[in-house]
Amino acid sequence: MFSIITPHLNQLEWLTRSVASVADQACSPDSQTPVPHENPVHLEIEHIIQDGGTPGIEEFAREAGERLKSQYGGVWVTELQPCELLHFRTATGYTLRVFKEPDTGMYDALNRGIAKMSGDLWGWINSDEQYLPGTLAYVAGWFEIHPEADILCGDALLLDEEQRPLSYRRTVAPRPFHTRLLHLANASCASFYRRSVIGRAGMFDTRWKSIGDAEWMARLLAQGVRVKACRRLLASYAFTGRNTSASALAHEEGKRWMKMPDAPPGWMRMPLMLAHRLRKLAAGSYSRRTLSYALHEKGSAGRVARRAEGLGWVWREHGSADWKTGTTDSMNPRTIPILGIPLVATTYDDLSQRIIGHVRTGGSSPLGVDFANTQIVTMRQHDPSFAALSACIDVTVPDGMPLVWAMNRRGAGLGDRVYGPTFTRTFLASCPAGMTHYLIGGSEECGRKFRERMTALNPSLRFVGGYHGRCTAAGVLEDDAAVLAEIREKRPDFIWVGLGTPKQYAWIGRVKPLLDHGVMLAVGFAFDVNAGTKPDAPMWMQRLGLTWLYRMASEPRRLAGRYLKWNTLFLFYLAAESLRSGDRKTGKT
Repeated sequence: MFSIITPHLNQLEWLTRSVASVADQACSPDSQTPVPHENPVHLEIEHIIQDGGTPGIEEFAREAGERLKSQYGGVWVTELQPCELLHFRTATGYTLRVFKEPDTGMYDALNRGIAKMSGDLWGWINSDEQYLPGTLAYVAGWFEIHPEADILCGDALLLDEEQRPLSYRRTVAPRPFHTRLLHLANASCASFYRRSVIGRAGMFDTRWKSIGDAEWMARLLAQGVRVKACRRLLASYAFTGRNTSASALAHEEGKRWMKMPDAPPGWMRMPLMLAHRLRKLAAGSYSRRTLSYALHEKGSAGRVARRAEGLGWVWREHGSADWKTGTTDSMNPRTIPILGIPLVATTYDDLSQRIIGHVRTGGSSPLGVDFANTQIVTMRQHDPSFAALSACIDVTVPDGMPLVWAMNRRGAGLGDRVYGPTFTRTFLASCPAGMTHYLIGGSEECGRKFRERMTALNPSLRFVGGYHGRCTAAGVLEDDAAVLAEIREKRPDFIWVGLGTPKQYAWIGRVKPLLDHGVMLAVGFAFDVNAGTKPDAPMWMQRLGLTWLYRMASEPRRLAGRYLKWNTLFLFYLAAESLRSGDRKTGKT
């Protein structure tokens, strides 16, 4: 007996596909994921959906039962438990149960589902995830021939919101210190457990709203549970932008957990990261693959067969955003990946024209623009929580000369970087009259001086508002509701965000989905430089790529450790990337 739990809230369209991917597991194992022994496996699958109060869930439950009845046959169970909307048993061995009851978050919903389950093996799959054909048959057989293992971790296929393949995630088994100080190494949708692990470490700690699975895994590992990786593709998950792991709260909770008194010392992060990368390299995590797979897609009656070529760990880009129309145009603009981050090969003038064009054509959603230096690019590669936090960015331009040099080795042909403080000043100096601007970040004095200096350069500038005050790590301002209300009322064309890293990404990630207009630019300390409250590196140092050295010398206590760490890691990752790719001097267009 398998028990599969799905915590759910407000994703009914995705939930339909997820249910279909579990229901067909009981029918016929697929050769794509072969059972690791010759004996056929008869599956009994209990699928528990734990809904927290989604509007329309009652109708969904009724339609799901009717769909299962039509497709597989079976019977309705009429004696329902409290809060149970549906209990339907198909003739093939799949049972769907839908519960609707309030919960305090995903991990509370999982705990409620665990309390109801009856399977010897279990797992959980979220609404935007699917099992590949034959996954549960494979897992059942794997546990039969590995009685010593408590947890199985498989590989996962990462998709975008349109279910196009982004990357192949080969899993290595999580380890205690790495999980605690860095991140959880396994994908929950491709992980399966014996029922006995619940007795080893208990259920999820509901005090954590976004990292509860990592905390729970750390407790399991501390209890000595045996985890193995099978190196098989078992599931897919879609990166929709609403994923719990991509939230600002996940980033904040992760940092807090790493700093608790019982955490290992922080100096272990670097050696643990290096050891983890070597384990992934040995497991083939960075290799590229060509594979065939089948998923349930929107509006499809069954699984749709697909094929992906050259799929690796680094996210695949499906063409760059055409900033003027919001459509996809692979020739406009050109992007070149550095450490897996697609950087736009652009200039000051080109970027200016494009963001003005985006505003004038009235795109249906704001455009997120980031001026990334080597630290930002390396953090996105090195820290999964930061990568998720910065997923709100649509366009990343090279803010540092080392990035320009790396891009030019791959054919970019750039003569200069697009430096955030310089772009801010030159763009505002020539911005067409009538366009409006809003400032987020800096002190009151900084904001006042910035406006005065920019207005002196361009008297037609229209600043329609701003916020200069504190911001939490989760991107929440002191006057958050009032600021959002003002932005939504005045609909500024350009929102300049100078909250620093990582707060500016957290704020953009929170606010961007709530707006329908404009361009949001993460400009770091551009306000301070252009207001004259902080000095900038002389031009000769900027041309030599030594801005970081000037800033470190200006604020050694605050910046020395940061720059030494991230610059070293950048060189390490760049060398590793060059070795893997043979340093191909080609860029993706």
